[in-house]
Amino acid sequence: MFAGVFAAILIQAVPTVPAAVASDEVVTRPVWTSRPSGRNFAENYPVSAQKEELAGSGTIRCVVTAAGTLGNCEVTWQEPENGPFGATALSMARYFKMEAKDAEGALVAGRQVRIPLRFILPRSVTATPVRVKSPSFAGSQVDVDCRFRDRRLDNCLTLNARDERLREAALAITKEIVLPPTREATGRVLLPLQFVGE
Repeated sequence: MFAGVFAAILIQAVPTVPAAVASDEVVTRPVWTSRPSGRNFAENYPVSAQKEELAGSGTIRCVVTAAGTLGNCEVTWQEPENGPFGATALSMARYFKMEAKDAEGALVAGRQVRIPLRFILPRSVTATPVRVKSPSFAGSQVDVDCRFRDRRLDNCLTLNARDERLREAALAITKEIVLPPTREATGRVLLPLQFVGE
C-alpha cells in the first residue's frame, strides 16, 4: 500500500490570509525552498486512516522563523472533524522551509503562514460524471473523492469547490448517490459532479 499512497497523496500548500491576522503580518506569497514530498506524506499518513481507507484534510497556521522554517504551529481546521489529519498536518510542518524574503521582497521572519494539506489515498474507481440539477450552481463542476462501502459513499472531500456553499451542496449530494456495482466492495472513488440549470 505504501507505493500507492506515495503516488496518490496530494499537497495543497497555498498559503492564504487567516481572518484574525492583519494581512501585513501574513506571508501570502512564500518562496519555498523545501516542501513535503509524496514520500513524506506516505511515511506520515495515519496508519489507522490507511486501514480504514480514510482521506482527510488539515490546516495549520505557523510562525516563520529567522531560518525560514515553521514554528509555533497550531491546527486551525481538520476534516473529518474527529480524525487524525490535524495532528498529521502539524507533523508535516517540519518539511517546510522558505526563503528569507517572500515573492514581494518582504522579510518573512516573525510573520504567519496558513497551510492547508490534503491527504488522499489511491482511488480504485473513477465514476462517470453525475449531472446535478441546480440553477444556483449551473456551469460548475466539483470533483469529490469518497470512500465507498457496498456502493454507498462516505468520507467525501471536495477537491475543487470554489466556495463553501458549492462545497456543502456537493457533499449533500454524495449522501444520495448509490454507485453501480463494482468489482470491489470497498475502496475510494473520484466522482465528478456537473451542475446544470435544467
